[in-house]
Formats: sequence, C-alpha cells, structure tokens
Amino acid sequence: WLIAPLGLMAAAVITLGFGGGFVNRLWLGFTAQDPATKLRLREYQNAWDIIRRHPWIGVGFGDAPSVNQQTGVSSVYLLIGERIGVIGLSVFLIIVAVVAWRGLRGVVGRRGPDVDVLLGLEAAFLALLAVAFVDHYFFNPQFSHTVALFWIVAGGIIALESLAATRPADDGVSSESG
Repeated sequence: WLIAPLGLMAAAVITLGFGGGFVNRLWLGFTAQDPATKLRLREYQNAWDIIRRHPWIGVGFGDAPSVNQQTGVSSVYLLIGERIGVIGLSVFLIIVAVVAWRGLRGVVGRRGPDVDVLLGLEAAFLALLAVAFVDHYFFNPQFSHTVALFWIVAGGIIALESLAATRPADDGVSSESG
C-alpha cells in the first residue's frame, strides 16, 4: 500500500523541481556525459590495456610501466588484473568462489543461531563481491581497513561453516518430544 503514495511523492518532488540536479546528474551518468563517468570509463580502458600488455603477472604495486598510463581503477577485479595479472586474478576468484560455496553449503538444510549469522555473512560477502565490480576499496592497500573487512567476513564464513558442518543437517523433524 506504500508504493502508490511513495510514487506520488517522488513524482511531486521531480515535478516541483526538488532534486532536479540529482535527476540531471543521474541522466548524465547513464548517458556517459558526466565527468566522473567519463573518468571511470577511461580507467576501465586503461586497465584493459595494461592487462593486455602484462597479462600473466601484471605490473606490480608501483607506478605504471608507461608515462601514458596510470595504474588504479574503480573495480577490484580489473585492479587485481592490472596489479598481479591474470594468474593472481584467477587465484582470487578461486578463493572467493570457495568461500561463497562453503557459506552456501553451511546454510542449506541447517538451522540455529550460528546459521543465521552465517547467512548474514554470506549475504554481506556476496554484496561485497557485487560492489567490487565498481569500486576498488576491498583491494587497495591505502584502504587497509576495508581490505580487512572483506577478509574478516570471508574468514567468518569459513569459521561458521566449519562449526555448522559439525552438526547434522535439519531433516524437518523436531527433536523435541511432547
């Protein structure tokens, strides 16, 4: 029942001109006219160029190999690819796939407070992986606290999945008598 009133409020805000700058900025972003969007697109292209030129082990964590290029891109996956190459990116993807798989395996068919926490951590981990497509904070050494957050969530998933695996799966039958 809230959808209609919220839609009317949004339409009124747009019609009256409140938030017009936001809508304009959003439109410029979607049409690649916004300076920030243009910068990100150049970063993505630059990252692909670096990965093509240095595919296996990347360029490291120093400066770019050419004065015409710069390292750093707003995508964890491209950042890993340009810094430590396709080999490093493959290792990273295998690790996060194993963590995600173990988290899902620990949740399916089990119950308990630790499984609820595991489900929350798994959702957070998948959200972090989605955000990693358009942000670099979970791999950038300048933001070590967010890098730590990423790996603490991953470690929590592994720890809780190991704990959940020690209990039998929920068979749908209550163990309480009465």
